[in-house]
Amino acid sequence: MIATAATNEHAASSRVAEMVTPSWAWPLDLGRYDRSFALTAAERAALQVLGDEARGWWFRPARATVERRAAWTALGRLLQPLRAARDALELPQRGQQIDANIAVGIMLRACGREGLSFWGWSSATWVRVLGTSNRAFVAAYPSSRGGSVRHCAIALAYLLRCFDALDDLGRYRRFVLAGKVFGQTQVAASLARLDGVLAGWGYASADTGSAFARILSWALLAQGSP
Repeated sequence: MIATAATNEHAASSRVAEMVTPSWAWPLDLGRYDRSFALTAAERAALQVLGDEARGWWFRPARATVERRAAWTALGRLLQPLRAARDALELPQRGQQIDANIAVGIMLRACGREGLSFWGWSSATWVRVLGTSNRAFVAAYPSSRGGSVRHCAIALAYLLRCFDALDDLGRYRRFVLAGKVFGQTQVAASLARLDGVLAGWGYASADTGSAFARILSWALLAQGSP
């Protein structure tokens, strides 16, 4: 059968995507962190002293009293991997960067409430912290300002390899999450490759809002690589 011009175009774009997209590697070396489940006495005391202030980890230390500065120092073991995971996310907009900061703060504060470092949370705890819907998440964390903070929190848990039972979290935008974790260029390249296959089979384009895009994002997250 003679290929159509559209099919050829899709196939060509898929080949280009394969050539120009760099390989992706897990961005965090988890072996460099102290992943002890239990909180130290100093961490427990610091989380108790700071309370809800722990959510403002990115600006409060500079304004802190001597006592609270000591508390922030005691939380270095917990903050270091959270910050690294946050920095690994693709967050092109300032608002997204702030949302990621809020997500880190939520997880840090939750360590105090759970009495355990996030490394040791059970799947049930993660589901409770991350919520089974955006409405539940916002109800628990009114300052989260909507879906972007929840996506960032899920992405942090995923990159830290603390939680990957993503289907237990109910509805969220898989395509958005995959873009934060793997990068939009990587996800777009995978989508372009799928597009070429679908065109060869006579299906419509797998644009970013299509069911194919959602399924692809789910598959990328499930396999841990774009």
